[in-house]
Amino acid sequence: MTINFTPARQYGSQGQQRTLVLALKLAELQLIEEVIGEPPLLLLDDVLAELDLNRQNQLLDAIQDRFQTLITTTHLGAFDAKWLESAEVLSVESGRLMALSLN
Repeated sequence: MTINFTPARQYGSQGQQRTLVLALKLAELQLIEEVIGEPPLLLLDDVLAELDLNRQNQLLDAIQDRFQTLITTTHLGAFDAKWLESAEVLSVESGRLMALSLN
């Protein structure tokens, strides 16, 4: 992959490199959806910690209401309150999975 005709690893910042990978992932999801006729499950492991606020919001806007998505995080504060309202938030504590109420 290149950015301005230069390999992304050499040219791009970490945020740009992450954005490139996520753009490819979103394109892959769209292709899978077109081929099988239903949206696939998207798994994102602590991806927001690696992105700046603008890129976080762009990613969340791109996936909102489109794919069933599981996102792991250690910081719920990285999510916009509006986005959390439509999400089911689960917590793992002492090996137990528990639903969190954010109200």
